[in-house]
Amino acid sequence: MDPPSLQPRLPLELLMIVKESIPISDLRTHVCFYNTCRAFASWYGSTGEQADFWRRSCLLAGLTFTGRDSSYKDIAFECISQDGFCSHPSCGGSQLEWNAKQVAIAMQCKGGWDPEEAPWHSATWDNESGFPTPKPNRIFAHLAFRKSRRTGSNKLDDVFLRNDAANIPYDKRALRYHPIAWRSIATFPGLVAMKLSYPGEAGRVINEATDYVSMKAKTTPLNVLSVVDSIRRGLDDGLEVSQLCELLDGCFACVQPPTPVVFVDELKKFQTLRGLWAVSRWDGLEFDGTWEFPEEAGFIHRFSRLREDTFAREQQEEDILDHGDFS
Repeated sequence: MDPPSLQPRLPLELLMIVKESIPISDLRTHVCFYNTCRAFASWYGSTGEQADFWRRSCLLAGLTFTGRDSSYKDIAFECISQDGFCSHPSCGGSQLEWNAKQVAIAMQCKGGWDPEEAPWHSATWDNESGFPTPKPNRIFAHLAFRKSRRTGSNKLDDVFLRNDAANIPYDKRALRYHPIAWRSIATFPGLVAMKLSYPGEAGRVINEATDYVSMKAKTTPLNVLSVVDSIRRGLDDGLEVSQLCELLDGCFACVQPPTPVVFVDELKKFQTLRGLWAVSRWDGLEFDGTWEFPEEAGFIHRFSRLREDTFAREQQEEDILDHGDFS
């Protein structure tokens, strides 16, 4: 029996109408409604009916499984309890609304993509006939990797949400604190395989710096975590001088040394991709119009100059997190 404060004060028939008026893609409102009292929770049906409902609701809200998951209901409640009211402009309720809008747009495309069915692939892609090109999730443009490698660190601690006026303390911006961000579908329509490339001079692809992302079980779309983990695994591989020159003339052209003397010191930092990422702002991914295989779409990284004061602040925050605390 619920305490009086949690018992409904309006007629149940009216509250049922309210429940039925909530779009199934409005995951946050459904979780909050479900948690209001036991009577409301019972309206979501049997265990099997709830499994179907929460699966549909999560996918329409742009959230999907990782390898360790077994229940979409657990995903829904975890995401809303931990992250549903995050103040970051590309997380929390704002991100859920954006995801749902992109899912709805993709579902209306010619070809009839549905996130509950097989992920999208090039057999259904024909730009001239009106099929959309895969749209990368906007969250990528609000992520950054740590400037220095931490041995043994959790993959969700190596990437963080940029501040972007959200006023979230740095020690709470690690991606692991934001399941809505890392569970979000990576592209709309969803894909099961992606090739991520760093365009070099004249747009040439640096093959050794290419990341391949794919799902072993090709039943759900790739999510943001899959993509950032693939990028992360290649960040600390050594770069040859020829690769570095290509990258500095290509997607990392924004990295401009102020003087030749400083340039020598800067080059020492660019022995790996992480060094280049550290002094650049990732503007996300862009579909390059290519398909390597029927299910693998090609994307290129986009970067812009990172302001010096932003770099200094992020470096200071990282140093404090490693050697002190924010309390």
